[in-house]
Order: sequence, then structure tokens, then C-alpha cells
Amino acid sequence: MASAASFFRLRAAVPVVALATGAVLYPQRAVYAESPRTTLTTASPANGEAFELRRKPIYDTPSTTSSEPTVPAPPPEHAPTIPRGPTPTDRLAAQIGRTRLQIHAQAAKAEDWVNNVMTKSLKMEHDFTSTIASLAPPKESNEHLMPGAIYVLVAAMAGSIVTRRWNFLVRWPAPLVTGAIAANYVLPWTSHNVGQLAWEYEKKAPVLANAHQATQDRVTQFLATGKAHSQMGLDRVAHWMGERTRDVERWVKKGN
Repeated sequence: MASAASFFRLRAAVPVVALATGAVLYPQRAVYAESPRTTLTTASPANGEAFELRRKPIYDTPSTTSSEPTVPAPPPEHAPTIPRGPTPTDRLAAQIGRTRLQIHAQAAKAEDWVNNVMTKSLKMEHDFTSTIASLAPPKESNEHLMPGAIYVLVAAMAGSIVTRRWNFLVRWPAPLVTGAIAANYVLPWTSHNVGQLAWEYEKKAPVLANAHQATQDRVTQFLATGKAHSQMGLDRVAHWMGERTRDVERWVKKGN
């Protein structure tokens, strides 16, 4: 029983002790996270005048404006540049560039040479084909090249055979002369075209052209003279034959 009574007394004393402890520990003033602004008045050690020292909260935003003028910072002085030579990479790049330019120049020269050779080849081929085509006779002439060429070749061989026992000065030009005569007779248009082509080439050599012209003039004059003399001989023969015919007629009349 005594223990139960002491337990109840202790239980009743607990609230009293708690109230007393709370009264002792209860704060007398409010505590803030930021301390209020306080002004401290102190004396300057130099002249003894008092000045105010204000505490600024750590959470205040800093002022963007200032009463003092802003002095611009002096520009930084440029550091003197030290000249340096080309690096190995720069020298290698320059050498590669020169090599590429030289290779390109050689390739361009080779290409130009090939183009010039091809152009000259095509021009020669065109000139040759056009020249051969210009030698052909016109269609209205009814001149056939194949049998006529065979006749000219046979005439040249005949001239060489006929003059094989003669002097060299006669034997050498004889096939040319007989072939030219046969060509003028069998292939007149082709012979004329060949003569014109030969004359165009001879004009490039004035000495040869003058010699050819002089020879042609002499041959033409000789042929004209021979034709005139032959005509005169024919006229004389015709006149003589006419006189003999008249003499025979008179003699026959006398006999009758």
C-alpha cells in the first residue's frame, strides 16, 4: 500500500516539475535569424570625433549604383611579337605545293602536245581524203578510173619495152611519156586534175615551177610548130595530088 501511495504522489509531482522547468527555460525576447540593424557610436582615434558604424545584413542585395565615378581600366599593353621562321610543316606544305604545280604544268604540256599531234593527224587525213576525192572525174564525164588506169599502166610498160635497147636518156623518160600520153587520151579529166594538183605543189618551189613552165612553153611551141608544118605538108600533098589528078584527067581527055 505504501508503494502505491508513493507512486501516485510521484505521478502528481511530474506536471509541477515540468511547469517549473518550462518557466525557467522560456525566452524573455524574440530571436530572429537576422540580427536587427544596430548603430554603434565610436570615437575616431585621430580627432576624437564620433562616427556611426552600421552593420549591414548579409542577405541585402548589393547596390548597383555608386556615387564615385568609374575609372576605366587602362588598356593592356601589347606584348612585343617575336618574329619566327616557317615551321617544318609550313616548309613541307610549300614544297608539296611547288611539286603539285610542276606536275600540273608538265601534265598540261603533255596534254597540249597530244592535242596538237591529234589535230595535225586529223588535218592530214582530211587533206589526203579531200585531195583524192578532188582527182575523181565528174559523173557526167562517163570516165571510169579502173579500166583507164590499166590501159595507162600497159602503155607505160610498152614504152619501157620498146626503148629497152636505146640510150639511157631515152629509156628512162620513155615510160613516163607514153603513160602520160595514154592518160591524156584515156583519162582526160583525171589527167587534168592530177596536172592541176602537181602545179599547186610546184608553186611552192618557184625554181621548179619556172622550169616546168618553161618546159611546157617549149613543148607547146614545138607541138604548135609541128602542127603548122604538118598542116603545110598536108596542104602541099593535097595541092600536088590535085595537080596530078587534073593531069590525069587531061591525059584521059586527050586519049579520047
